[in-house]
Amino acid sequence: MSTTGTPTAPRGDGSANYIVVFKTNATQDEISSFIRGVKDQGATVNHTYTNAFKGFSAMMKPAHMRSLREHNIIEYIEPDQIVTISPANPTPQAAEPQK
Repeated sequence: MSTTGTPTAPRGDGSANYIVVFKTNATQDEISSFIRGVKDQGATVNHTYTNAFKGFSAMMKPAHMRSLREHNIIEYIEPDQIVTISPANPTPQAAEPQK
């Protein structure tokens, strides 16, 4: 797996999109309260994730993002960026038949 490009383009105020992932033991009440607080601090929540992991994506300033890392229900935060999957070993060419 590799990343291509850069994180989503920052706005004029330095805000960029980030994905915030909660720890697996975070309760739905904790998550809902946390997301409300993030919105109250000026972030724009773009999407919430509930199937593969508990989390959300949001447009926020880098300083705001760094402050969120201190909360005990956060597993990690990373820039929202394009990820592609490419084969580790390309398919080898077929060998020439022996004569």
